Amino acid sequence: ALHTSLDNGARWVPAGATRAPGVLGIVTNAPGAAAGTLVDRRHTIEVSLLHAGMALADADPAALDRGANLAAVGNEVLQFGRALQTGPAQWRLSALRRALFGTAAEPIGSGSAFVLLDGNTVVSIPIDAAPGGVLRVMANGVGDDVPAETAQVLTGRSVLPPAPVRLDARIAEETLYCTWRRRSRSDWRWRDGVDAALIEERERYRLVITG
Repeated sequence: ALHTSLDNGARWVPAGATRAPGVLGIVTNAPGAAAGTLVDRRHTIEVSLLHAGMALADADPAALDRGANLAAVGNEVLQFGRALQTGPAQWRLSALRRALFGTAAEPIGSGSAFVLLDGNTVVSIPIDAAPGGVLRVMANGVGDDVPAETAQVLTGRSVLPPAPVRLDARIAEETLYCTWRRRSRSDWRWRDGVDAALIEERERYRLVITG
């Protein structure tokens, strides 16, 4: 059973139950940064899973397009097309699709957490709280002497509109023309000839010109 608390454990609110066991591990190397516009065939990620009973698998381009092999590695969300087992619980991930969902603001470091974001193992919990608060989550199973707990500071990242891309500016007849492409928090597919879906209450931008 899952419970959440926004007042440091003074009151716990039921949040349903856990799903199937997830695939978790630790990154044992520090891959370099890469853009999210191409498949990264230069870098690999070495992962040590928590035990030998956990496993990863390859995914072809069609499966990746459907969302297969999506993982949170440190603060970056990525996909991997190739998973090679190198030891009892050791895996090397390659053919990487990096910087998904507007992530990759920080490099992946050795010791970062690896979490396979499988829809059968992840529970989504709606939280009505402002950024800056601390969310505590408790999992209490049958036979547990002490429930498992974790805490996370709410950053507000999931509701922050990502910055536009492909910024361009030109001057014509003493007029400055600025153009860009918007991004969306809910529409991340690569589609030709179609703007990203707008899910915000209104479309507004802050434009800063210097120099």
